[in-house]
Amino acid sequence: IFVSGAGPREPGPRWINCHSVGGMPMPLSANFVQVGKQARDDGAAPPPPVADEHGRGPRAKILEAIDEHSAGCTSFCTDHTFYLVRLRKGKSESTIDIKSPEYSVHFDRTCGSRLGLKIEIQQSNECLFIKEVAGGLASSWNESAPKDKIRPGDKIVKVNDVVGHAHALNDECKQRKSLVLTLRRGAAKKVKAGLFVTVKRPFCKLQVCQQGFVESVDEDGDALIQFRGHGRQWVTKENYELLQFTDSECYYLKRYEDFRDLYEWLRKKQECGLTGEKFNGKWPELPRVATFGFRRTMSTLGVSNWTRRRFEGLQVFLDWVCSQVDSLDVEPLVAEFFGNDTVPACGGVDFRESLKQKLEHLVQKNRQSTIPEDDVVG
Repeated sequence: IFVSGAGPREPGPRWINCHSVGGMPMPLSANFVQVGKQARDDGAAPPPPVADEHGRGPRAKILEAIDEHSAGCTSFCTDHTFYLVRLRKGKSESTIDIKSPEYSVHFDRTCGSRLGLKIEIQQSNECLFIKEVAGGLASSWNESAPKDKIRPGDKIVKVNDVVGHAHALNDECKQRKSLVLTLRRGAAKKVKAGLFVTVKRPFCKLQVCQQGFVESVDEDGDALIQFRGHGRQWVTKENYELLQFTDSECYYLKRYEDFRDLYEWLRKKQECGLTGEKFNGKWPELPRVATFGFRRTMSTLGVSNWTRRRFEGLQVFLDWVCSQVDSLDVEPLVAEFFGNDTVPACGGVDFRESLKQKLEHLVQKNRQSTIPEDDVVG
């Protein structure tokens, strides 16, 4: 372990490079010895668990444990158990705002110049959908505008004072006069598989507050959504504004060593006084490491309850970690643990792909009958 960078020490946190299985870096203060001693001498009771504005912060639950062997596993393989972890975020950090920003462009059509926009009249969405920018005034605007360039996928939602009727918008665009077009960008954030969905405005026989989840997204950005009481429904990205998307639930496959890495790095950071008022007081005890698979084998044969105790011990640790933060980004190490990597980097590319497929199967099984109660609207 070495402190990165060169030259004199600077005040404040610094980062170290390290070789850890979890790969999670930890900031150390330049005077971490003194700070660490102060943190250890502080006998104050830990603050009560915090929660988001809706009364609940993130929650994580281990749903089941599965055994998966890579090609490199031998008779001395001590730990090939993967735990299926379901994370449910607090409301304050799970709602995804895909409402697109609006911008305005000015065209002078008093001489009859063509706009140069290939459009689709979308009466249900009360807009003109731009399919292509094809010369004319639109291309001239794009060449001169430093920002707010017109792009395929944007929508014309207002022309001068005309709004709310697609055909009226189209008629206004044909007038030989000065035009002020208000356009709305395509989806600001990409929709991805696994997001939960609530209908905000009725469409396609879907009613307000009807719920579902995104099963998949095609290359055009359209989503296949499984709606409760309705079945599967393809929804184009142009209709995303009729829905509320929440990234409230995520699934991961974690190994024991992933939990251990999080525990050890949080512990070191707390001892250096870098966690503030979080993670103080009595820590839960992390289950011990397996030794040559003996306890595991005995537990499988029904002679020992070691597997069950490890499962419960890891759950106690997760509950405690979640009780210390009101959102994941409050503590970078926790955010890293529940980051974008849903399966560990282990066993080679092929094995990792098999883990992803296994995770998708487990997620599908759990989501078929479950929609988080926190996402119910109304």
